[in-house]
Amino acid sequence: MTTEEAFKAGSGFNSLDVWGLIVGVGCVVVLMIAGWILVSTYRGWAKSNLGGDEAVHAAIKATLIVVVTFWILLS
Repeated sequence: MTTEEAFKAGSGFNSLDVWGLIVGVGCVVVLMIAGWILVSTYRGWAKSNLGGDEAVHAAIKATLIVVVTFWILLS
């Protein structure tokens, strides 16, 4: 019995299906965190608690987090 057959027999799912679920949940979590960062940055900028440069840097960091995490998860 291979590990693939043992996994399917034990869990009832194909390992690729579980991998897709884990990657999907990971992508959703990263997008939610990036959205939270961007909304918080906008609120700070709108109330003049955050300068324009800091807001741009936060947006760039959030975008980089999404790109790097997607690259790691989807490659």
